[in-house]
Amino acid sequence: MEKDDFSFEAMRLAFKDIMAGFKETEKKFQEVARLSKETDKRLNKIAEQDEIRSKEFDKRSEQRAKEFDKKLKEIDERSERRLKEFDERSEQRAKEFDKKLKEIDERGEQRAKEFDKKLKEIDARSERRAKEYDKKLKEIDERSERRLKELDKRLREIAEQDEIRSKKLDKKINKIQGNFTSMWGKLIEAIVRPASLKLFQDRGIDVYRTQERTLITVDGEDKAEYDIILANGSEIVVVEVKTSLKTEDVAHFLTQLSMIKTYIPDYANKKVYGAMATINYNKQAKEFAIKKGLFVIESSGKGILTIGNNKNFKPQEF
Repeated sequence: MEKDDFSFEAMRLAFKDIMAGFKETEKKFQEVARLSKETDKRLNKIAEQDEIRSKEFDKRSEQRAKEFDKKLKEIDERSERRLKEFDERSEQRAKEFDKKLKEIDERGEQRAKEFDKKLKEIDARSERRAKEYDKKLKEIDERSERRLKELDKRLREIAEQDEIRSKKLDKKINKIQGNFTSMWGKLIEAIVRPASLKLFQDRGIDVYRTQERTLITVDGEDKAEYDIILANGSEIVVVEVKTSLKTEDVAHFLTQLSMIKTYIPDYANKKVYGAMATINYNKQAKEFAIKKGLFVIESSGKGILTIGNNKNFKPQEF
């Protein structure tokens, strides 16, 4: 009778420890969810900041284009005024010329000679002024051309700098995402590994030892990596852990499973099964995995891991 009481007490304590473990697992899943939300929030904030900078750049470019158009318009207006003034001066001089012609007729040959002399001086000054005006117009055109080229160069430099900043920002975001995905994957592996032995033992596959992150290298080149391997004397269960399961992940894992006996000859005469563990998946990916004969380890929503296949499921041997 005392022996039975002792066994009952041991079972009660063991059950209490299991429940405590389940609560701790649930707590870890909640922490993972919180970290995921924080990361999404940070990524969205970075994307918003990048959008703001892009809009500011567009706004500055448009403002500079307007300023340049304004300056060109001012140059055109100044040129038009100068041409008008030149025409007015020419007209005035023509009137003066007519008046002087009359004076020449009235004053005689001497005055005509003096007028011819003055006319030549006027022609010389007009020619000089015309040449000076042409020179100034040419200088204005050259300055405008230089300013256009400088503006175009500056705009290209701003665009190149913005592209460099965008690439650096993308690189930082990818690095943050990669680090987070790696940390999250390791956390999920740490949760899946201790629970997986019991899950498959309950399914009649009496595995009793585990091996993590088995990397296969052939001729110095990494060919495959198996996250978790469960084993007994005659059976092997290879578990692929994913933070978010997609159909292409299932296809890739099937390819790796098809080569495992080639990569690990010790498994040649053993039954090899495959399993995919995740806390987030779409329905299509899960159905595809089951159709291909894989076990699917998933969260029940209460921090407890379960095998999502029904009891009549027959796994594929690889």
